[in-house]
Amino acid sequence: MTKIKVVVGEVNGTCTHSMKIGDYFIIKDYKIKIPEGKHVCMWALNSLLPIFPLLLEKEQLNKNHWIKDAQSMQCPDGKVRYYFKIID
Repeated sequence: MTKIKVVVGEVNGTCTHSMKIGDYFIIKDYKIKIPEGKHVCMWALNSLLPIFPLLLEKEQLNKNHWIKDAQSMQCPDGKVRYYFKIID
């Protein structure tokens, strides 16, 4: 099963939910795995959820689909950028 690792890559200003560069979570088997003692901001998660199925299926999508070139998504508050990559 393919996994997606989502990592906080940039924090511009102060994140009100205490996300820090390097914080991450993994999507595997359609479950979210968060390291013990860490958390994920629900507002950021809400904005990221729609892209996970696209990332998992991107090889089957049209070659011009926008997700083919996407490497990150911005949190709705504009302060945190999450980078994602497919891992095995």
